[in-house]
Amino acid sequence: MKRKPRITMTRLAAGLMVIAMLGLAVPADADRYRRGSGLPPLRIAAYVLHPVGIALEYGVMRPIHWVVSQPHLDIVFGHKASVEDDGTYFEWVHGDYSPSIAEERKRQREAAEE
Repeated sequence: MKRKPRITMTRLAAGLMVIAMLGLAVPADADRYRRGSGLPPLRIAAYVLHPVGIALEYGVMRPIHWVVSQPHLDIVFGHKASVEDDGTYFEWVHGDYSPSIAEERKRQREAAEE
């Protein structure tokens, strides 16, 4: 006599999670592609290398900067503080160096205190 395969709780939970994720998915919009515009080879390379650079900045450079800018370590490493050093080393900053969310929140707090 053959036994019927039993659905385990793990498989049931995984199936429900997949259904939930598919149900909550939102279609993505992208820039409109124009035929004939062509992509220069350097732009294609930039599409591949940009995420690598961002990962290196957030995974390597910002933690190093955070360590060398600590109050007692800055003397050892020769770090000179600048106006931009406001403690938001791990915050996302747009490529156009527009004000960060932390600056906006700071302005909102100052306005609320007045």
